[in-house]
Amino acid sequence: MIELLRKIAHREGFGTILAEGSVRASGMIGRGSDQYIKTMKGMEFAGEDPRILQEHRRLSIQINPRGGDDLKGTHGLDAFPDIPLWARRLNWSEGEYIDWLLKRHDMFDDVKKTVFGSPPKLYDLDTAMLVKWYNDLTCVFNSLGFCMFSDSLEAMGPTLYAELYSAYKGHPITPTELMVAGERIFNVMMAYNIREGMRREHDDWPERFYDQPLERGDETHILSKERADQLLHRYYGLRKWDLKTGVPTQGKLRELQLYDVADDLLQFMEGHPELRT
Repeated sequence: MIELLRKIAHREGFGTILAEGSVRASGMIGRGSDQYIKTMKGMEFAGEDPRILQEHRRLSIQINPRGGDDLKGTHGLDAFPDIPLWARRLNWSEGEYIDWLLKRHDMFDDVKKTVFGSPPKLYDLDTAMLVKWYNDLTCVFNSLGFCMFSDSLEAMGPTLYAELYSAYKGHPITPTELMVAGERIFNVMMAYNIREGMRREHDDWPERFYDQPLERGDETHILSKERADQLLHRYYGLRKWDLKTGVPTQGKLRELQLYDVADDLLQFMEGHPELRT
């Protein structure tokens, strides 16, 4: 492996092929090598095998515009859906923990109600709404220059970000306006992907994850195609994207005042009848 890394870096011998990435390398090699590829939108997965991840992190990877990781969403939210170790050491019940969580969590009340239900619960969350929220919030703090690896993802939300931005710029912006800006960014990324050839089928896992179980210790992990499609359908519905193609609707783009993007996408779709539903 060490020697292959050197050959990849210098494009020597077989390293010339591997330097193209696993998708293109498989196309060159052929002979059924595509069954071993683990990518999303042509990008290799970063870190753990998605089959062992929590549901919200899997969906976050699935809809990430660049593919391969969940760094446009719920990265770091490993506490969902579970009580963290520190709360267990305090002998907190589920009710005590979720009461504390919802009081400190900088999330709009209507979103909390949708994600956690009424009365709120820590398990059986609305995964799609949770992921959508953090997709938009990630776009916000990325644009403000913050880093999710600083553990600010759970500690900070739109209220504090709006206060920071307002103080820095000298004119006020509300938390709602900030989250709309994040939603606008995420829709632009999706519209760009559509124009460049991405479709709903690219927001999907390699077939091997659905039919090849991953053995880890005494546990077996495998993905459900039905559940993955169900979550994606729910997510697209929340986004107001076309459920069959993933194309952001004209209504949503214009609601976000992305008029140029809407016009550009509409013109593009005229030459691609498969996108008209």
